[in-house]
Amino acid sequence: MTKLRTLRRGTWGDDVRLLQTSLISLGYNPGPNDGIFGSKTTAAVIQFQQNNGLVPDGIVGPLTWSAIQRQLNTLEIYTIQTGDTFYKIALAKKVPLSELLAVNPGIDPNRLMVGQTIKLPKSTVEAVPIPITIATLGFIPADSVLDLVKPILYMTDNANRRLYAVNYQTKTISFMQFDLAPERLTYAKEKLYIALLKSGHQYYTTSPLEGGIAIVDTKTFTLITQFAINTDPYDIVVDHDGYIYTMPGSNQWEPIDSFTEDGQKVASSGNTRFWSPSEMHPLINRIYSVDTDSSPRDMEYFDVLNGLVQSQKDSPYHGDYNMATNFRLSPDGNYVFNGSGEIFDANLGHVTSLNTKFTDVTFDLANNKFYLGNKAGKGIMVFDYGTDLNRVFKQIGSISTNGYVQNLFFQNNSLIALSKNDPGQYIIEVLNLR
Repeated sequence: MTKLRTLRRGTWGDDVRLLQTSLISLGYNPGPNDGIFGSKTTAAVIQFQQNNGLVPDGIVGPLTWSAIQRQLNTLEIYTIQTGDTFYKIALAKKVPLSELLAVNPGIDPNRLMVGQTIKLPKSTVEAVPIPITIATLGFIPADSVLDLVKPILYMTDNANRRLYAVNYQTKTISFMQFDLAPERLTYAKEKLYIALLKSGHQYYTTSPLEGGIAIVDTKTFTLITQFAINTDPYDIVVDHDGYIYTMPGSNQWEPIDSFTEDGQKVASSGNTRFWSPSEMHPLINRIYSVDTDSSPRDMEYFDVLNGLVQSQKDSPYHGDYNMATNFRLSPDGNYVFNGSGEIFDANLGHVTSLNTKFTDVTFDLANNKFYLGNKAGKGIMVFDYGTDLNRVFKQIGSISTNGYVQNLFFQNNSLIALSKNDPGQYIIEVLNLR
């Protein structure tokens, strides 16, 4: 565990904010998560110490830090629902009633209120989720993305020039027809941004490059706008200020082009390898990409502002670590998970290796877990994400699937997998983790 300094009233900093986040996760109220150790944080620490047999002095030293970490590893927070009793909760969560009562010494089990939070021992016996195939697709998806508000998976079908929307709860399927082939897409602020192909991806050409961008309102599944661009877009990302960036699909080395939502070109800036899948950092305006046709393969990032590349940085390793062409950023923005199994920090410094390759990764940070699509066969691997006090990244289980997972998403305590079955058809399967 990382050595942390002793904290008391009047101290401040990131470690105080970490303390406040940890106390909130354990059901205590330290006041605002502002990194300042004030009176409310002191009161929450004293309450925690009293509940855990520690000297209630309000000082967070090694013993209190260890107790916090131990509880983060063994407890989770549960919100009382209508009709809940401790007995019903213990049965549903497969934990002994005596343990449930023991970790909630200040809670009257006869006076539970809807919306109240209690501590819940993490069960050592977890229900095995059963994969349910909700749709068999008659096309090959070029790309897919999950709606962050609704239970809908979006997929592009460039062969038939369609965008599909599949509601994995109601099992209804809708599609939108385009005059150009939609390929890669991204989701931001309840909109889809879609790269449209026209001239096509070419290794080298002197002919004019052409393509398009479509923007779709996900609230109504209607087209907002579509406009032509004088480039061949391979991938598309949107920054947190609404600027659209396309990564090049032709001519080996090309700049990154940027546009406004009304179709105005902003700039061509930076320089990157064509055919590079890309992703926007979840918190800052930084584009990450990995090249697909170079050896050794490399990752890089571009800091952008107002549609312009301000700076760019390559991974410093250049062959020291194997790189796959798929990657994802963790939702907290701290890590880059490469499909080779290598994990890097946000500045592309190497962190650790998972020692397993994967097709895709998705995260449930509320429960400190992440899930990997198995590269070697069917199934999903379950990993412990750990906490800020103890980042572990260790495998803790596996889940069976009906197909070979290609893309993987987490939403509402369910895993949604876009997979290929044994006959080679694409299917959507849902695994309820409740």
